[in-house]
Amino acid sequence: MCNTINKDLIVNFMEDNSLTVSQFCHMCHMGRGVYNKIMRNDYNFYITVLFRIARTLGVKISELFI
Repeated sequence: MCNTINKDLIVNFMEDNSLTVSQFCHMCHMGRGVYNKIMRNDYNFYITVLFRIARTLGVKISELFI
């Protein structure tokens, strides 16, 4: 069972592409509040956000979880 989102994947992508949180959020079409929820493991957001993040990162949605 998947316990949590692999936040390192997101952070590494942002670092590799020199992106700010705001820029990453814009790329994923999500608000900064949703980004903060993801980083706090607060899963009160829509599943479509995960699909957008996976698409932005260029990974399968299953790869978002550890």
